[in-house]
Amino acid sequence: MDFEKIQRMMKQLMDILAEYGDDEVAPAYNILKSTYRRLTENLGEAEKERIIIECYNMIYPGNHGLSEFYIWDNDFEERKRLNEPLNEIHDYLWSVVSNYKQ
Repeated sequence: MDFEKIQRMMKQLMDILAEYGDDEVAPAYNILKSTYRRLTENLGEAEKERIIIECYNMIYPGNHGLSEFYIWDNDFEERKRLNEPLNEIHDYLWSVVSNYKQ
């Protein structure tokens, strides 16, 4: 796993949630914040991988959490532009985690 890239993605996701999120995404934000902090600790790769997978499963639990989060704007093109980074983060994290899921 590219831990530095994952941390950058998590930070970007936290920034998006802080700007566009509401109370419904607060639990996911807090999970991301805690995970981000833990990844800066002196942990082994296996422990970091476990933490990342656990975080992913908690913030994307299927049909809840961030799986249903998107940024609304009345203008379709603007809405599409605003949600593009969100989709890229989700796709990247899934591509990483799916290799480790059992």
